[in-house]
Amino acid sequence: IRRAGETGTLTTYGYLSPYYPVKEMVGKKSPDFRAPLLSNSVQQSWSSMLADDKINVLIFWSVDCPHCRTSLPEINDWVKENGTGVNVITVARVTNEATKIKTQEFCNGSGFVFPTLMDQEQGVASLYQVTTTPTIVVIRPDGVIDSVILSSDQDFGKTMEQKKKLFL
Repeated sequence: IRRAGETGTLTTYGYLSPYYPVKEMVGKKSPDFRAPLLSNSVQQSWSSMLADDKINVLIFWSVDCPHCRTSLPEINDWVKENGTGVNVITVARVTNEATKIKTQEFCNGSGFVFPTLMDQEQGVASLYQVTTTPTIVVIRPDGVIDSVILSSDQDFGKTMEQKKKLFL
């Protein structure tokens, strides 16, 4: 679109991948935020949870999302077996007390080994320009966003192993 506007010429460009605003965050410092933990409602700052010696992974999800309900337990299993060098934190969309209870039951039933923050007003998702779940934001040890994995775009474990080799 930009090229057509600048040159005045409309030509064929081939397949354009879907636009996801969160991908604009790649290469930028991971924005800090505060959100309560699902487990105890204690406010946490994202900056205090970042690990400077690990690959940080921020996963946005919702208990009502069928893809999330499938992929989060798979990611949890991978983290249990291969999680050395990876710091996983999730951010769950929680809109009311019923959703909070349903999310807590899902996390407990799945035996999640990573903490879950509550995005009660969807402020964190807006800050990161997340429009779909699950969205996985991969953050380098220096706090810069390296990449974004959307839904089942990529194999999580394979991607994390590559990132560990690259950054650790």
